[in-house]
Amino acid sequence: MKLRDFCFVVVAVSFVGLLGLEAAGPTEEREWTSTAGTKLTATATGVENGSVAFKAANGRAISVPLDKLVEADRAFLTEHFELNKPSSSESTQATDLAHPLGETVQNIEATSDSSYHVYLPESLKAGRKAPLLFFTSAGGGKPANIELMKVGSELCGWIVAACVESRNGNPNGLAGNHEHTKDCLEHIFRTLPVDEERVYFTGGSGGGATSMYNASLLDHAGVICCIGYIPEGIPSGGFYIFINGATDYNRTPSAHWRNKLGEDAMQLYHSGGHRLPPEWIMTDAMVRLNGMWLTKEKEDHPDERVDFEASMIEWIGKLKAREPWRAYAWSHFLQNDYEVDSANKSIVDDLVRELEADEKNVKYREGLIALDKFALDEFSSFGQGSQAEHVTSSISRAAANLGEEYAGVPHIAEIATNLGKPSVAIGGGRKK
Repeated sequence: MKLRDFCFVVVAVSFVGLLGLEAAGPTEEREWTSTAGTKLTATATGVENGSVAFKAANGRAISVPLDKLVEADRAFLTEHFELNKPSSSESTQATDLAHPLGETVQNIEATSDSSYHVYLPESLKAGRKAPLLFFTSAGGGKPANIELMKVGSELCGWIVAACVESRNGNPNGLAGNHEHTKDCLEHIFRTLPVDEERVYFTGGSGGGATSMYNASLLDHAGVICCIGYIPEGIPSGGFYIFINGATDYNRTPSAHWRNKLGEDAMQLYHSGGHRLPPEWIMTDAMVRLNGMWLTKEKEDHPDERVDFEASMIEWIGKLKAREPWRAYAWSHFLQNDYEVDSANKSIVDDLVRELEADEKNVKYREGLIALDKFALDEFSSFGQGSQAEHVTSSISRAAANLGEEYAGVPHIAEIATNLGKPSVAIGGGRKK
C-alpha cells in the first residue's frame, strides 16, 4: 500500500528531535491500522501533543493523530511510551517553611484576639507562591473544617486555613468576624508563601455569610459559600460557587445571588439540609475554581498548569474505580473547559473517550448543569431572605420531572427529588 493511501496527514517533522521527547526508544517496525481500516508499515519514534511520529521504511517522517489509530495500536503505544504517565514540571517540593507539610497545625496566634488552624499541602512547590482558601465558621473554626478541604488542597496546591474566633454572635456581627479575618490574613501573608492575588473565602451558614462579606471588602479570587445567608451587596471580581443542601432554608437566597452574579457563579447541591457539604463537593468546588483561574491565566503559569494536570490525571485514575461518573465529569472539564494543551492532552482525551462510553457518566455531568439551571429557574426569584418550610407546586413538579429524567444517576436523582420538598431549618420555623 502506498503512503498516500494511509489517509493521514503527512508532514515534515524533526525525527531526531522527537526521539528525545519520550523515555522509551522507537518501536520495532510493524504494521499499524487506522480507524478507517488502512494500513501503514513503519517505526513509531515518539508521541507529542496527541500525535504519533512514524518513520517509514524509506525514511519519510509521518505525523498521525493518536486517536486515528485502532484501540489495539493505541494501547501498544500507550504502554511503550508510558503515555498514561502524566507530565509534570521539574519543580521540587517546598522546604524550610514555617510549618510542616501535610499536617494540620492548630491555634496559631495571629494577634492577642485572633488565631487560626492551617494546613500546608505536600504538593506545595519550592519558589512558587500558593493560593489560600480561608474558612470562617458559624461556630468558630475547628480542625474538622481543615479536614473538609485537604483533598482539594493537595490537588490544587492550596494552603487552607480556618479562623478560630469567627462565629455567629460575635460583637459587631459580620464586621467583627471580618476583623478576625484581616488579623489572620496579615499574619499568614507575613509567614507563608501565599499569592495575595489568589485568596479565596469559604465558610458555612453564618460563616458562609462572612465569606461573602469578606469578599466584598478584600481582594480575592473567588468564594465558596456553603449554606449561607447572603449579606447585602455583591462582591466584585472572582468566581462564586454556592453550595446548598437540597432542603436547606438558604437555598433561595443562594439562587438569588447565583442569578445576580450570572456567568461568574454556579450552584452545587448535596442531598441533605442545612449542613456543610460532604468532602467530595468541597473538593469539586476547589478544583473548579483552580482550573478556571489557570485557564484564564494560562500563558503566565505553564508549570503550575502542568502540575495541576498531573495531579488531576492521577486522581481521576483513582476515581475511575469507585466513582466513574465523577471521573468523566472532571476529564470532560480538563478537555473542554480547561482545554489542556500540553503533553497531557492525549491522556485526557483517552480518559474522556473511555468514560463517555457509559451513558450514566455522561448523564451525571449533564445533571450537574441541570441542577444549576433548576436553581435559576425555580429558586432565584424569591429574593434575599432565607425561607424555611417553603415550596410551591411548580417547584415540586419541576423537581419530580428532573428526578425522573435522571433516574438512576448517582446523586442527581436524589438531589432533584429533595429539591421538591419543603425547605427546613435548624429548629424549624422561618429564619432571616
